[in-house]
Amino acid sequence: MLRTPHTLNHLRTFRGRIYLVGGWVRDSLLGIRSQDVDFLIEGSRFDYQRALNVIKRRFPPVAKTLEFFPEFGTMRWIAKDGYRIDCARPRTEFYEQPGVLPRVRLIESAQDDLRRRDYAANAVAYGVSAPVLGNWLDLFGGRRDIERRQLKVLHDASFHDDPTRMMRGIRLGVRLGFKFEPKTRHLLQKALRDRVLATVSWTRFRDEYLKALDEACWDRVRREHARYGIEIEGMAISSPASMRRALQNSPSQERLATLYFWYLLHEQKGAALSRKEWPSREFAKSLSQLERLSGGRWRPSEMIWPLTMKILDHVKPQWAAALRRPRPVFIDGSDLQSMNIPPTERGSLMLHLYQMAFHGKLKNRRQAIHEVRRWI
Repeated sequence: MLRTPHTLNHLRTFRGRIYLVGGWVRDSLLGIRSQDVDFLIEGSRFDYQRALNVIKRRFPPVAKTLEFFPEFGTMRWIAKDGYRIDCARPRTEFYEQPGVLPRVRLIESAQDDLRRRDYAANAVAYGVSAPVLGNWLDLFGGRRDIERRQLKVLHDASFHDDPTRMMRGIRLGVRLGFKFEPKTRHLLQKALRDRVLATVSWTRFRDEYLKALDEACWDRVRREHARYGIEIEGMAISSPASMRRALQNSPSQERLATLYFWYLLHEQKGAALSRKEWPSREFAKSLSQLERLSGGRWRPSEMIWPLTMKILDHVKPQWAAALRRPRPVFIDGSDLQSMNIPPTERGSLMLHLYQMAFHGKLKNRRQAIHEVRRWI
């Protein structure tokens, strides 16, 4: 039997059919304690609701964390004791064309649900309620794969159906020390040659890439992605070890923005990630500011976003120090007006002063005034 936490003991007497499934089972077999608990609930919609009520009583949700996805028959939330709960009904998925989200049909059989999953190691279920207590569902040798620390897809078209499975497999492989078994590695390389990632929407690719950057081993995952030619907007991003260490406790968006700014400064190639769709407006605004800063097009009058300042602290601390001053270049537009600088020249002159300040060539008001007079 799988050793389950005592928090699940109350489910042992429940008459519905509830399984633990996927990542929690995989990690438990590896001896890893996981906060992500995925339940698969067999039966009708009524059976699902009954089981859901029982699980909610044991794992009460934090306010405003409940999410319901009716098309997938899934509800998820963060519990007050820190667990991330996912409760799903079994379903089948049909891919009408590569890369797009599948058509979903809710079913009652947990065994049939396992057939839609990405890797055999993630397609193992374990019964935790009375009718199925202690029962294993393992149709594809997932427990054997977990023991061998290998990833095996369930069918030959898996990566063409959903190309993000490649990114997910790379991420899991680095985190858990798994390798693709030979046939799966061959199928992955073929899918990359067929350029199947081009069929995936930007938002799906973005979300999977950000998940990679959320890992504790994020830089190794990123480099493994790059080894397979999987890069965000084709940018081959490298960075110094000192910067990677500074980002070790940072969230994924901060890591991405920092790597992007480094790329803009050192590769000097055109890129415009700010024009893409991002989870927050603030993040897109920060990317836009980093693009202008790297290209010498900073707008002195604009408010600098907090994330932008964090990125500058990582990559260009001297620039951050200048921008934190009440007057970054020691003078402002009123000074230029009093010195009779024509309005048409003030913008370019201020940009010039900012570049001097960023590069440590402007250290006080006297130097700034001298530079203005030299400009005249």
